[in-house]
Amino acid sequence: MTSTIKHLAAGTALALALSGAGATAAVASPTHQPASASAQTGAERHMNHDRHFAVMMVPHHQGATDMAELALQKSERPEIRDLAEKIIEAQTEEIQQLEAAAQRLAAENTPGHHHHHGHGHGHGHHHGHGHHGHGHGGHGQSMNADMQGAMMGEMDGMDGMSLEELAKLSGDDFDKAFLEEMIAHHQMALEMAEMELQMGTDPELRAMAEKMIEDQQAEIELMQGWLEEWFAA
Repeated sequence: MTSTIKHLAAGTALALALSGAGATAAVASPTHQPASASAQTGAERHMNHDRHFAVMMVPHHQGATDMAELALQKSERPEIRDLAEKIIEAQTEEIQQLEAAAQRLAAENTPGHHHHHGHGHGHGHHHGHGHHGHGHGGHGQSMNADMQGAMMGEMDGMDGMSLEELAKLSGDDFDKAFLEEMIAHHQMALEMAEMELQMGTDPELRAMAEKMIEDQQAEIELMQGWLEEWFAA
């Protein structure tokens, strides 16, 4: 995976650490805390995760559109060019939606603004990263720590080329490297979207996460098929 993606993954882990601050506060709170105050802490904790998801997904999407723009310049395969155009169109639109959601959530989290989220919980789409749960008390803190550990472990195993290095390739070398890098990039997006489904409650962002998982999983399978068809040893 590219060095750019390593940086984005580090930022994602940081966002998760920040979203876990609410869980830490919940653990430190007195057990006789009023139920209404406890519920508000939980709502703020979920809102924090929603906001961090939106903020971190923007540069991640930008990385995908940057690679796709490069593919339009470098690749001669119509399949790759068509996919690149699709990625640019879809993720540019999602960037705008994510930026708007981040601004909305930041405003809702300002002092004096009271907003009550529903309690729809995450579902489906698990690939062995993290545990079931929704960030309540010590269990939520443990889940955050487990997810951060999984993310950092994946970062340690990443190795690849930067966008500048990718741009130096041409022909089959470029196409193969582009597919490998975009697959890895999409896989990181799946991880981030799955975490939103597990820990977030904002209806708009959860719907976006579900669509990201559906669309990008299909694109991963398509690109993996091309790798096998075009570059199998």
